[in-house]
Amino acid sequence: MTILQKMDADNIKIDRSVSGKEDALRSIAQMVANNREVKYTQQEIYEALSERENLSSTGFGNGIAIPHCSLEGLDDFLLGLLVTPQGINFDAVDKKKVKLLAFIIAPKHRRSEHIAYLSQFSRLLKQQHIVNAITKVSNPQGIKEQLDLFFSQTELIPAGLETDYVLFHIILQQHEILQDMLQILSEVSQTYLSVIEAENAGNYLHTLPLFASFWNESQKGYNKIILAAVPKKLANDVLRRISILTEEAPKSGILVMTHEITYLNGSINL
Repeated sequence: MTILQKMDADNIKIDRSVSGKEDALRSIAQMVANNREVKYTQQEIYEALSERENLSSTGFGNGIAIPHCSLEGLDDFLLGLLVTPQGINFDAVDKKKVKLLAFIIAPKHRRSEHIAYLSQFSRLLKQQHIVNAITKVSNPQGIKEQLDLFFSQTELIPAGLETDYVLFHIILQQHEILQDMLQILSEVSQTYLSVIEAENAGNYLHTLPLFASFWNESQKGYNKIILAAVPKKLANDVLRRISILTEEAPKSGILVMTHEITYLNGSINL
């Protein structure tokens, strides 16, 4: 499912009375606690959100924050939006005031989907025209309609289940696109993802007398290997998005390979 399918107008609120980060988290906690399926109190939800914020601020810049937490015993995700038109201090990484808070309350046992929803929110809200449109609307239903419109124009990968996988093997020698590459891959639920530190082959070949004149020890360079097991039915879409990402990048320094997985057992933590 996409974040839109998990959100209704009851979990969207415009609150001009919010004066800061603590107020915002309490306002979100109140919205969540009002849902019948939630057995946690407003204070318990607030404390869970605050505990996550104590690790590092979820205000990732440009007026956006994505406060989130995971709770034991929760059956399904609760997603929503809190709009603070006046802007509030939220300890954002760029020190700017936050006007739009997208929140995720997740079941503790569904970590991969939690990460997928975080990535979906992040990618959608990085588009400034979408944020501007949302913050100008005066009621929750209007915000929901704006989101319906944007989602109809933007492909977001659903958080579905799949048994057949494709292995993406991506070698990067360009640090500028690492974060974007990881965001593309992390949006796909049920994906197993790992990043491996690597070195140029020249760092080893320089020790061989035959090749010593071609390489030297200082040519380690930047090297990362990304391994991602992606649900097969989503592999073509992921490839398309990687292609768009790398279109303007130099041809050298990026190598993408895919292999159909014939056997997969176990799991790894992101």
